[in-house]
Amino acid sequence: MKILIFLFISLVPVRTVGQVVSETILTNSSQITDEERISWKPINFTLVDSTYLDDHDIFYPHALTVNEKLDIALMAWGKRSVYLFEQAKLSESSKIETKRGRGPGEYESPFDMYFNNDMLWISDIGLRKIDVWDTDTKTLKHSFGLENRFVKPDQVVICKLINSNTVYLYVLSTQYGSGYLKKEGVIHSYILNDKELMMNNTFQELSEDQERYPYVITGDLKCNNQGELYYTGDFTGTIRKYDSDGNIIFFRGAINVVVEEPLFINLDDGMTRFNPKAPRINGELFIGNNGELFISHSRNRDRDIYGVDVYSASNGAYNFSFKLPAPAKEIFIAKDRLIAIEFNVNEGHDLKIYKLEGL
Repeated sequence: MKILIFLFISLVPVRTVGQVVSETILTNSSQITDEERISWKPINFTLVDSTYLDDHDIFYPHALTVNEKLDIALMAWGKRSVYLFEQAKLSESSKIETKRGRGPGEYESPFDMYFNNDMLWISDIGLRKIDVWDTDTKTLKHSFGLENRFVKPDQVVICKLINSNTVYLYVLSTQYGSGYLKKEGVIHSYILNDKELMMNNTFQELSEDQERYPYVITGDLKCNNQGELYYTGDFTGTIRKYDSDGNIIFFRGAINVVVEEPLFINLDDGMTRFNPKAPRINGELFIGNNGELFISHSRNRDRDIYGVDVYSASNGAYNFSFKLPAPAKEIFIAKDRLIAIEFNVNEGHDLKIYKLEGL
């Protein structure tokens, strides 16, 4: 099987691509200032199942991901342990024996997990590696070390092309090369042959803010069975769609972002820091079964998720928004289900599954 690996990072000087192949450049977020332009749609949420995560010894849940069978995986951040709920059954959980450390199957700063069938991909931004676990056998199948010190994998997503054995892996990184390297691009594609990575191409030059503050790159990635990549910037409030060669199909601002506060503020001592009041979207992005693009948002309040904006996955046109039944730490939309990590009154977290009606 040929696997193409895309790294959202700058490594070495190679051929730069990324020309705009579509004239679809939609309204920038700075032009969206009227809250009334948001079209709220009533959605019916039916609670299907719920569990208190503390009862499963899951504290500080993180990196929620769901596969086609509605198997649910999340990580207990403190112990770096991975827990599974099979086929959306929350009464029982199983555990993959991962732990804090620097050895095989151990993690220092695991920022993201992604289900690809029964294989669970885990990225570690501290150890600069991506591991692949078989969730049926609970065994580590592969470990890809990213030796270049500028590769810090923040987010991972995998998509298998339709009628093909080609599999794309996209990685979002919060760091990049220095000097002329960062000008080559921040999305890099690699080909995996016999467990070795080979450079393919590079695209998407860094913005000025991303050069000064690498964490501005953070957000989420998803891709479809055509190899097309969607990226939403958490702090920048932008949405982009690329083809598999890195050409921009569309980019636009998020509908809910009202730019009234600057992203950075200057302190009295001359230092510059991130403005906690700056508008942002949460960056969680999902591709629907009917051509929708779901993107969670915080309504400019805090990091908690309050609602979801729905766009066209083909051209980025805004459709409508809906509010969640309760504020959530993380969500995942799969088929007609909303899986949410919500805040419990006992200061822990609940894992809930809702059926969505009315989309």
